Amino acid sequence: FARHEYFRRILCNKLGVQDIIDQAIEELEKKYLEITGTLEMLNDVHYDVLHLLYIQNIPLEDVAARYGKSRRWASNKKGTALRCLQRILDSRERRE
Repeated sequence: FARHEYFRRILCNKLGVQDIIDQAIEELEKKYLEITGTLEMLNDVHYDVLHLLYIQNIPLEDVAARYGKSRRWASNKKGTALRCLQRILDSRERRE
């Protein structure tokens, strides 16, 4: 096993693969922080609804049930949250 790891490291270093992987990881980490920072600009309910739907993959009906509300309420909150998120992104784009 150690021998295989040794050759893998040599090959990766020769090809610069590790540098490429490290750069990709760094770019993904920056993008993750940008996305989470943007989502955190939403109010608590909007953030929670989007997180439950898109991160935890919880169906809309179950999101509504968690709040003791109707599916229509959850759908409206989802729509409002997405519009708010779009406004934040549009505002950021205009500043750049």
